[in-house]
Amino acid sequence: MEMFAPVARKRAEQGGYLVGRFNSPHLLTPRDSIRINNHPCPLALFAHAEEAIATHDSFGCTSFERLTAQALWVFEHLHVDIAVLEVGMGGTLDATNAIPPDTVLACGIAAVDFDHQAFLGNSIQSIARHKAGIAKPRVVCVVGEQRYDEAVEAIREEVGTRGGEVIWAPSSTVRPTSTAPAPPPANAIPPPRTVLVNLPDAQLRTTFPLHGTHQLSNASLAVTILTETQTRHPWLHLTSTHFARGISKTRWAGRLTWFSHNGTTFLADGAHNPSSASALSSYLSPLFPHPRKYILSLSYSPTKLPEDVFKQLLRPSDIVAIVPFSTPVDSMPWVKPAETPSLVTAAAAFISPSGTVSAFPSLQLAIEWITHTGDPNAPVVVSGSLYLVADLYRLVGTDPNC
Repeated sequence: MEMFAPVARKRAEQGGYLVGRFNSPHLLTPRDSIRINNHPCPLALFAHAEEAIATHDSFGCTSFERLTAQALWVFEHLHVDIAVLEVGMGGTLDATNAIPPDTVLACGIAAVDFDHQAFLGNSIQSIARHKAGIAKPRVVCVVGEQRYDEAVEAIREEVGTRGGEVIWAPSSTVRPTSTAPAPPPANAIPPPRTVLVNLPDAQLRTTFPLHGTHQLSNASLAVTILTETQTRHPWLHLTSTHFARGISKTRWAGRLTWFSHNGTTFLADGAHNPSSASALSSYLSPLFPHPRKYILSLSYSPTKLPEDVFKQLLRPSDIVAIVPFSTPVDSMPWVKPAETPSLVTAAAAFISPSGTVSAFPSLQLAIEWITHTGDPNAPVVVSGSLYLVADLYRLVGTDPNC
């Protein structure tokens, strides 16, 4: 979804569309979730929407349901031309799925993996069916590359049952123009890549700022959605130039995001489950060998074992700082960090006997310790929770919107 809105925004900058975007969870504040042409919703308008929705909430809505309603209220109030909505969890029963089917231009489903099992079920088939529940009659549903065959079959069946049209985004249509990236110099931030994207009648060459192989698959999904939508709705007047410029302007704060602060290079990534942790590890492998430096936290979930996440990341000799993220999380008071002793025990099992793990009550103390431990030029990976990543942005004063 992060790649769709910039494309439409580039069209808007040329006298075209007003584009609204809603995504979750928020990074710093709930207002981050609602954007107009990639700018956060103005504070006064956000407050107005919040008041309007509260006035009509006689159902005891959840905070996410209220935030979704706020986003839709803002989009209607501003008369946006196009709204890009990211599902919060699953699909079938998600608040974003309450929009009228005849307003939907296209649906997209990225890679399905295990997450939110307490709500979506313990099998890939069940999770995939929930996600495919966003399909609408006579609306194209573009599906990205899938890891599990069970997900492919479940999505095909569910979309068909709902009268949608399945289009499969090719798995190899987005590829780097060179082989694996060369490791950057110590403490240097890897540069953006140049990629080639296959369109129906041409190849698109553009700069791709997002890092990670999984983002190449996401770019393929995004471009396929855009081309299929343009084919069915020519009035959009989207061209390959819009695609290229939009993709080159894509930013996704807290997802494999590099920045430097006080001489230390940080990689911030909200990987919070085994699948996303595996993607992070795959990205790091050709760039930086072990031992690596990590500052880690996890949110508490009965179905999430720290060992399942940490085994994707940690190896003997790694240096690990465990720290709780700040609470309460704005508008999500139920979100709590996992208990520090359990995270220390889980990390120690993978970095022993030569690694080091220490616990700290604050991110500031963790950074002070880890920057003076081990190789001073090694980057520091901050991960395990998007809420911890948000703490990092607040601490260093980096604007995630830049």
